[in-house]
Parts: sequence; structure tokens; C-alpha cells
Amino acid sequence: MDPSIFRSYDIRGRIDTGEIDAKTFRRIGEVFSNHVDGATVSVGRDVRPSSTEFADALIEGVAAAGSDVVDLGEVPTEVVTFASGSTGTAGAMITASHNPPEYNGVKLTAPDAVPISSENGLADIGRRALSDWKAPTPARRGAAESIDPIDDFLDLLHGACGDIPALRVVIDGGNGMAGTVVPRLVERTDLDVVPLYLEPDGLVPNHPADPLKLENLADIRRVTVESGADFGAAFDGDADRIFFIDEGGAVLDGSATTAILAGFFLDKHPGSIVIHNAIVSDAVRNLISDAGGVPTVSRVGHSHMKAKMRESGAVFGGEHSGHFYFRDFYGADTGFMTLLTMARIVGAGTQPLSEMRERVSTRFSSGEINHKVDDPATIMGEMIRKFPDAEIDRTDGLTLRWEDRRVNVRNSNTESVLRLNVEADDEETLGSLVTEMGELIKQGRNA
Repeated sequence: MDPSIFRSYDIRGRIDTGEIDAKTFRRIGEVFSNHVDGATVSVGRDVRPSSTEFADALIEGVAAAGSDVVDLGEVPTEVVTFASGSTGTAGAMITASHNPPEYNGVKLTAPDAVPISSENGLADIGRRALSDWKAPTPARRGAAESIDPIDDFLDLLHGACGDIPALRVVIDGGNGMAGTVVPRLVERTDLDVVPLYLEPDGLVPNHPADPLKLENLADIRRVTVESGADFGAAFDGDADRIFFIDEGGAVLDGSATTAILAGFFLDKHPGSIVIHNAIVSDAVRNLISDAGGVPTVSRVGHSHMKAKMRESGAVFGGEHSGHFYFRDFYGADTGFMTLLTMARIVGAGTQPLSEMRERVSTRFSSGEINHKVDDPATIMGEMIRKFPDAEIDRTDGLTLRWEDRRVNVRNSNTESVLRLNVEADDEETLGSLVTEMGELIKQGRNA
């Protein structure tokens, strides 16, 4: 078992190089059962070729250690969250999200949909799994049952979102797990869905299931315009991330979507807290404040966002990466509640999505630029010294803020790189600031 598979938010590694295999999953299952004190574990999986074998191995480890198992089958990650939150079970989702088929992994959840990260148990699970630790002999072997949770999951969504208007929507499932839910969602609503790659296929034959990358959205942008749809929605592989396309084919970034949804919830719940991570546009923070809400920053990453949602009682939260969080969904992220909420907003008919996007238009942005560095702390210190006129925020890495521009640099939670994000009111300022920061990082790297 390769120690590198234990990451900040989940466990993930390559199958083809032997980083992760069925023995790994059996061992993780055994350790996880002990970690959750023998609680029942709800287990879901995605459709990649290795997932059935790995789910079976994890279930064997969980049951051998004495925990009962609820096998949910092939489902999106958020359905495992739903099962954990609605029944009080722990959760395990076999998936490597948007990574290609040669990867796999598992996302773990404590009972009642409490996320497990390196800061609240995942590191300990890794240490035990990698050591010669032996699980205590259980009084009994755990029993396993299989259920279909989708209808109950949809019941929760409709209870939270209400009636969904009749709209034409293009949905690109990326041949991932969204396709297990969309047909049954259509049966319950008046949505006219134009399907795009909704057939789950672990070999992802059409395009990588990563909507954060613009090249993967070419087909849905074209089909949204050609079909006269009200909007398009693209899911990632395990369907917990979603990106929107307006009726003109333009992509809404995570910041724009966060701002639009935040406005909707603040209309319903004036004065509420809205969580955003440290690298969404500053325009989001300003729009939340202007709408009478309380913008509250979180560190980047779903486990940090979920924890912040729970401790603050926030009504909603959003990230640049397409994760959106709801108080009505255990404070967790859900692509499908995001889809239905956007349908309600667009269906209200006051503005097409293109006008909403323009109204919340965020700044010019560099996107995420990665730099390999050995000493990020020294580089961040040099940035503070070089820009004494900037407002400093150390919530997640380092943020330097001016009235017309902002820089965030932070250590990646998944790779050995320093991530740079820059935004500015105009393209010229953006370009010069990206160049200046890149040179500063390069000098620090070579020092």
C-alpha cells in the first residue's frame, strides 16, 4: 500500500502502478469500521471498471470487522451523503471523481454525514492501515443488505426545492454517475431534458468528466444553443460538481454561480451567512454583502467547507471548483440540489441566465496557475514584504487584496505545488500582476 494515496480529503491512487488494489480497500474497510466504532456503513460506487471489485473488498473488510453494511450500488457521491445523513450510518463512496479510469479511491464519511478529512480522522485511518495494527475480534460478523436509495434521495430534493418549472435543460453527465439519477428525476418533474452522455461508462468514451476544464464543455455549449435550451448543466464523474452554461453558450464560472445562488437564498433568508472559499472572486463577497448577507470565508476544499457550513449555520456555500453546499442537505455539497435550485431561479422568468451572469460578472481571472516550489513559506513572506500596501488575509495560504485586484497563493492539498490565483478589474492589470507574481515565485524557487 502506497502512503501517498492518503490525501487531504480522500484516498486515491493509481491501479496500473500498484498504488492501490483490492487488498488496500479491504484493509481500509477493516480500519474504517473500527474508526466509526462499529457503526453501519453505507457503501456506494461509481461505474469505473475497478469499482465493483474494490467496493466488494471494502465491504468484506467492514463486515469482517463487525460493522453492518448497506450496499447502495452505483450512485453519485451525494447519494452516499444522503444515506449517511438520513439514516445515521457512516459512508464510503468508491470513486476517483474526474480522474481517468486507471485511478480509483474512496471518500469516507462519519455517521450523520460528517466529512472525514486528514484533520479529523483520515490521517489516523492511514496510519493504522499502513501499520501492523490489528482490529479487535468482533462479537459477530457484520451483515450486508442491498437497497435502492434513489427515490428517497429524490424525495428529499423535492421537499427542499419545491415545484420545478417546465424548462428545456441540456444535461451532460460525462458518462458518470449523474446518469443514474437524471432519468428518474425527469419522471418527477416537467423538465425537458436534452441528454448528453448520460450513459454511465467507466471508460469515459466521449470526454473527461471534469467540467472545470473548458475543453470538456465544447459539446454542451454547442448543444445548448442548437436545442434552444434555457440552460445547460455539466456534471463531473461522481456528480458532486456542476457547471452551468447559459442559453447563449457561455460558461458560468464557480464564482458567478455562487453569486446567483447566494442571491436566491438571501431573498428567502435575509441576513443569512453564506460561505465561500478563499479563491472565489472578491465580487462574490461584495454581492453577498450588498444582498444583506454575511459573507464568510473558508479554506478551499469540501471537508473545510462542510465543517464551516455546519459550525456557522450558513444557508448556502459555493466554491470556484463547482462544489455547492446547502443547509437543507446536511451542510454538504450536492450537484442535483444545485441543478434544481438553478431551474427554479431561471424558471422564475425575470431574466435569462445570460443576463444574470452579466449582472454578477466577476473580474478578469488568471485561473489556477501551479508552480513547483520547495519553500512556499519563504515565498509568501517575500510577497508580504514586497507589497506592504496590500490587505493581508491568511485564512488559506496568503491573500493580498487591493481595491482593484487580488492575489491568492496556497499550498495544494492534492499535489506538491503552490497554486496562484490572480484577479483584477482589467486585463492589463491582470497580465502584469500574473507576470510579477510568477517572477517572484521563480526567484524564491531558485534562491
